[in-house]
Order: sequence, then C-alpha cells, then structure tokens
Amino acid sequence: MNYLKKYDNFPDFDYFSRNYRDFEKDFHELSALKVPLTFLTDDIRATMRASGDTFFILDAANCKEMVKIRFDFDLKDDIYTYKGYVRLNGKYE
Repeated sequence: MNYLKKYDNFPDFDYFSRNYRDFEKDFHELSALKVPLTFLTDDIRATMRASGDTFFILDAANCKEMVKIRFDFDLKDDIYTYKGYVRLNGKYE
C-alpha cells in the first residue's frame, strides 16, 4: 500500500498558518518527547480521524510539567485549526 494514499483523504493541518505555529510552539514547550513534532503529525491526524475527536492528549509521562495536556482543534473544510491547550487539572490556556 502506498503510504501517501493511506493519508490522502485525512483532514490536515494548515502548516503555514499562525495557528499551526502557535501549536508547534506550545507542543515543544510542553512536550518532553525527543521526537520532533514534524515526525508525529501523521500519527496525530490519523488518531484524531479514527476516533472522530478534534483533540489529542499528551500524557503526563511525556509532558515536562508531568500533567496530561489536551491540545484542542476545530475541524472545518478538512483543515484542523488549533484552538489552544488544556491542562486536564487546570484552566484553558
């Protein structure tokens, strides 16, 4: 199976928008993962599409603050737009 075909009809991020740069900045500030976000975006999109959710959760073990973080998005016209993040034991950022 062709890798590109597998992700052909998935909603995508608007990689050149300000909201994606905000997401990228927030993710790198909060994530303790050694893997750059660039290598995770296909998995994040596939997970959100498969679950039908417009968010994904960074678990506490992979967060610098040791709390779960939920990254929220809007989905419109097959484009994910970043809204912000929530510490699952705190307020909306």
